[in-house]
Amino acid sequence: AEIPGVMAIGMLRGIELVRLNSDDTVTPLGVADGLDDEITLIVALPQRTLWAGTTAGAAIRLRLNPDGSIADLTRFDATRGLPPGAGWVNLTATADRMLVAVREGVFQLSHDGEKLIPHPAFAEHHPAGVNTLPFDSDRAGRFWFQIARPDGRYETGCLDTRAPHPTWTPLDPAIDEAL
Repeated sequence: AEIPGVMAIGMLRGIELVRLNSDDTVTPLGVADGLDDEITLIVALPQRTLWAGTTAGAAIRLRLNPDGSIADLTRFDATRGLPPGAGWVNLTATADRMLVAVREGVFQLSHDGEKLIPHPAFAEHHPAGVNTLPFDSDRAGRFWFQIARPDGRYETGCLDTRAPHPTWTPLDPAIDEAL
């Protein structure tokens, strides 16, 4: 998160920030107050911002002060745009935004940064959502993930959002045969 030596540790119940010392010890900087969820992953972005996915249907945005302490914490759950009961939350950073993925779909921040809204390319091509997690990105506008077809089969492919009209390209069906 652009603070040398500061590390966020995802815990079974929350996030702890520590400073790594030159002698391989750590100095605790603090715990994210009020966060009691199991953390599944943490993604660092520029401007001292961290995002965390949880198993409790929430994405957490932490903004840090220059010393590594927490400036603010925002919880994005059903009250801020994610579907109720979303469960496991995955995150993928692109070149210009954080994407939040749950089984029901892929979401991005609204223009005011206060809630999550469906990402239009994913909503257009996969209105039923992303079937499995994780999904991955090259940070240039291509995303690889798996969907459930209406006939019950699975399909892995790439959603390319670089062009004005996004396209879905299925990968070799042999990838999904074992599922």
